[in-house]
Amino acid sequence: MSTFAIEFNGLTINETSGYNINLADGIDDLPIRTSQFNLTGDHGGVVDAQKYGMRVLGLRGTIYGTTVSDYFEKKADLLRAFCVDPDDRTLTVTNWNGTSRSTEAYVLQQPRIVLKTGEVTFADFSLVLICPEPFWASDSATTYTINLSESGGTPVSSPVPSPVGSGTSDRATVINSGDIDSFASFTISGACTNPTVSNLTTGESFQLTGTYLAGDVVTIDKPQAGLSVLKNGSNIMSSFTGTFFKMAVGNNIIRFTSSVYNSATELEIVFYDKYLTIE
Repeated sequence: MSTFAIEFNGLTINETSGYNINLADGIDDLPIRTSQFNLTGDHGGVVDAQKYGMRVLGLRGTIYGTTVSDYFEKKADLLRAFCVDPDDRTLTVTNWNGTSRSTEAYVLQQPRIVLKTGEVTFADFSLVLICPEPFWASDSATTYTINLSESGGTPVSSPVPSPVGSGTSDRATVINSGDIDSFASFTISGACTNPTVSNLTTGESFQLTGTYLAGDVVTIDKPQAGLSVLKNGSNIMSSFTGTFFKMAVGNNIIRFTSSVYNSATELEIVFYDKYLTIE
């Protein structure tokens, strides 16, 4: 059985690291934002919409040093890891059943360390993290590559640095093994005209109007900050039409088409399973 562990900005907190988590608040529950206004001339209100808010995590633990100098080194490492501008904002939590999930986190309150008389090699601490993306993600992504088809053409082999999903010449089945519908990231490389990406499972699609050349790279993504459509790093939001769809839980048949065929043109889909909690 695994021990409960937290990793952030190169620091691991578990039972053998010299740190111990005594309380972790916010790993499972999420705040819900509700749009509402008072109903004129009556009691109560009208609820217009509800969405998940940012996840807020509160951690309380203890620093343990084998000596006085070791304690001060561990305290400094803790403060350096949970700083205002970390090198890596990926927060990974591993439950005692061995399941790991990750999300991006910002430090809202640096470790607050409580000093007490006589405690020279250990001290309690507390800290607060806020996560813009409310859902937990799988540790690794699955990458799918789809090529354009021309009267039944065959897909072009393309190695990628993560697991690859199955596909045919103009479509692939993206598997969402998480417990919530969530967005993928799309990259279109190569010459094409009015490229269109369709989710045949949900009936939704989006298109980029215009003609793109062999060296062009277009990325379409929707982080928590909002939809991003970039061509070679420049904003081309005005070319986007349709719906940037989510991958439904289960199988999603994704099709990639263009008004003009080019054998070297491909669509790459990068997808992380998303979860409400860490099971």
